[in-house]
Amino acid sequence: DGVAVNFEIKELLDVLQANIYGRLSVSDLAKAVGKSESTVKSVFRSFYPGGIMRYYNSLKIREAKKLIRENRHTLAQIAELLCYDSPQYFSKCFKQIS
Repeated sequence: DGVAVNFEIKELLDVLQANIYGRLSVSDLAKAVGKSESTVKSVFRSFYPGGIMRYYNSLKIREAKKLIRENRHTLAQIAELLCYDSPQYFSKCFKQIS
């Protein structure tokens, strides 16, 4: 039933967006929406074939691009704001997604 799936996707997208400056695992997401991890993964994969964590990372990189354009933070600060483990890892993710 397509309506339920769309609602679940919307709920997941809202949680991802609300946590753009945080860290989320699939487990965290599953708890937030009251579903199992496997349900979250399969529902999301029907929306975005790359998977939920790749999508989350792309949201973070989109936010990073916005912050870079605002020119108020260094790249290291942006990496930290978006909860990347290191500026190097942030840079690697940025290059993969950009």
